[in-house]
Amino acid sequence: MTNNQDWVPVSIRNGDREEFSLSDTIPKEINEIIISNVSRIEGYIYPKFDLFFARLRIPLTPNPLIPGKSDSYSFYKYMDSSEEACIDALDFILHCVSERYRNNLYVSIDVLELISNIENILRYANVNWRINREANNQLSLMRRVMPDVQERYSNLANSVSELAGNHLRNSWKNAYMHGGSYKEAWEYARKAVECMLTPIVSPNNPRATVSSLIRDMKVKPEKWICTIPASNNKESVEKFISLLQMMPYEPGHHGQEPTEISEKEAQLQTTLAITICQILDDGGLLLKSEEEQSE
Repeated sequence: MTNNQDWVPVSIRNGDREEFSLSDTIPKEINEIIISNVSRIEGYIYPKFDLFFARLRIPLTPNPLIPGKSDSYSFYKYMDSSEEACIDALDFILHCVSERYRNNLYVSIDVLELISNIENILRYANVNWRINREANNQLSLMRRVMPDVQERYSNLANSVSELAGNHLRNSWKNAYMHGGSYKEAWEYARKAVECMLTPIVSPNNPRATVSSLIRDMKVKPEKWICTIPASNNKESVEKFISLLQMMPYEPGHHGQEPTEISEKEAQLQTTLAITICQILDDGGLLLKSEEEQSE
């Protein structure tokens, strides 16, 4: 997960020490380093710790050194209590910085430098989280993905229709961002595909779903032209339908016993939606003209 410009210890370069495996939490060994940077950011942004305590139902711990200053003390005590707690606390601080931007309040350049430093610490420690920066200066923790995958998603979300783009963004955020809903990631992935595919397959059915679109395409696959490599066009369309069939309703949708959706399952559905929407955005599936259909 290191960049070419990152410092790599001699012991790792020589093979005397193995690189740390990618960690899903912030290792306890670097908690104090993260806390040190967060405490410096706190002085610039005045976070409302009571909202953090309320959201996670954390009881205030009396500060033995400074009576009446329990909020900050409790926050850092909680942050240092576990690897998972450190992630929640860091994500909250990023949220508070984002709030200042949303409210057009001043954000010091020192805060941005500290955030950049935390980002580098996470990368050097091989933590599977990075700080995501959106165009409107909204910050949050997000799972790391390959840069080319991130770029492909971002370009696609900005090139398709506003509605389809929003569905893709919601699916991506819920699949990869800290605290996302895997169920919603799955649901928004289907909505993005439905939004782009319905005008091509079932333009007169505003309530079309992935399932109904599959059914309509199977009835007469020769109605469409598909560019997926195959021995003939019918086989190409059938390959496209096979992609759609990999996007069923999320578990529990039809009233069956709800099944917990895993992170990997949610991310797979998001990736499938990106792939299908990219094909459609590139004109990879088109409805034949009436003349072509009659041939």
